[in-house]
Amino acid sequence: MKQRIRDKLDNLADRLQELDRLLATSEAASDMDNYRKLTREHAEITPVVGLYREMCQARDDEATAR
Repeated sequence: MKQRIRDKLDNLADRLQELDRLLATSEAASDMDNYRKLTREHAEITPVVGLYREMCQARDDEATAR
């Protein structure tokens, strides 16, 4: 995989963690428009990050097996 793509996927994974933290705060629910925006973004990137993490795990498992 090209480094540029890997960097973008790493950034998405970081953003997902940031969204998790933001959505866990009480301030997130106080502004419903912002809350909807955050939850929509979370829902959009969660499957991508999940597949990326699976790919990384498979790559690590392959390296361990060798």
